[in-house]
Amino acid sequence: MAYKKGQDRRQRVLFPDCIDEYVEADAPVRLFDAFVDNLKMDELGFVRSTPAETGTPGYDPRALLKLYIYGYFYQVRSSRKLARECKCNVEVMWLLNKLTPDFRTISDFRKNNKKAITKVFKEFNKFCMGLKLFSKSYISIDGSKFKAVNAKDNNLTLSKLDDRIKRLDEHISIYMEELEAYDHEEGRRLSKDELQRKLDVCKERKERYEGYRDTLEKSGESQISLTDPDSRLMKANEGFCVGYNVQTAVDAESHMIAGFLVTNSPTDHGQLTSVASEVKADYGVDVLESTADKGYECPEDHADALANGIVPNVIQRDGSCTEQVQFDYNEATITDAQKSSTNPEDLKACLEAAVIPEAYKDFLTDAQIVEVKEYTSDVAESAVLKMTPGQMRAKALEGYFVRDAERNLVYCPQGEILLY
Repeated sequence: MAYKKGQDRRQRVLFPDCIDEYVEADAPVRLFDAFVDNLKMDELGFVRSTPAETGTPGYDPRALLKLYIYGYFYQVRSSRKLARECKCNVEVMWLLNKLTPDFRTISDFRKNNKKAITKVFKEFNKFCMGLKLFSKSYISIDGSKFKAVNAKDNNLTLSKLDDRIKRLDEHISIYMEELEAYDHEEGRRLSKDELQRKLDVCKERKERYEGYRDTLEKSGESQISLTDPDSRLMKANEGFCVGYNVQTAVDAESHMIAGFLVTNSPTDHGQLTSVASEVKADYGVDVLESTADKGYECPEDHADALANGIVPNVIQRDGSCTEQVQFDYNEATITDAQKSSTNPEDLKACLEAAVIPEAYKDFLTDAQIVEVKEYTSDVAESAVLKMTPGQMRAKALEGYFVRDAERNLVYCPQGEILLY
């Protein structure tokens, strides 16, 4: 029995088939094409949204955006692979009208239009809301760790910097002794010039690390990343990595992404309000209910959420389903209009007056006025506060624990630094 035979690839066709016939009627690329054609590229902020009057014609940002959406949908992220798809994929040929941009053009488009592409996500959500695909009543929030292009060795903390500076000091001392004893000994393995170069390298590296340490101390940050400045060292499933903590809100019924926020916070603690507030504004609803795991437990953040029309449902670390949320008491007369209002200002006024708003009658069980005592202490004037780091270390070597309040560390009697 013979096999099925195709057409001879060398056979000439006098009337070529229409390329539109190769694309299915329900193919996703038809949706990409219709969606992008209805976008207002200049309002979204795309570069070269209006063609220049002179010079070589460039690519329409609509065409490149269609290609970018295609790559996102089919998990083709590489600009080189997308450039190849333009030449061998019939659907991409149809989508771009047989345009073949090179990989640099595709890469530059993504690099130069980051903010505009983020706005496209919101425009797509509005498009889906018009089709009533979002329930607009309940969202779930969780965080995901995304690795950055930054090695762990290029992520520095005060502890790392102090250790490296200490090792460099030891190397500098050794090289200085080598140089001083160079003329008195024979059979050296390194020449004097080589020793001097190594000494200069150590001094330059020490100076650079001290600059990083000063930057951290002045900024109050706990770490600094050299390759990707915004990334941070954080714990992920596979261990520790340098990256970002991306907060994602998902609609309860459609399971579609309703909003996201890229942060460099190592944990999810205190992130619920910032993510849910953005989704609430996009939804255009008065009150939005949200849920998250116990990593989002933060009474202060939940108080902000309630004041902004967001109901946080977060399981507590002890397994309980109830939580005490505290507001600063502000004695005021709450009117019926304020109590029934969903305006954030009225909600906050009710909560601060220990009155449960109508919008929260099914969520909040009780409101009580209690007195909370707070204790504050001032740092007494001391000669230690006026010491330099070198003087503090020398004092510690006398047998004391000396605390540097500004840098938040302690020198132990061995001269070592104990960080918080």
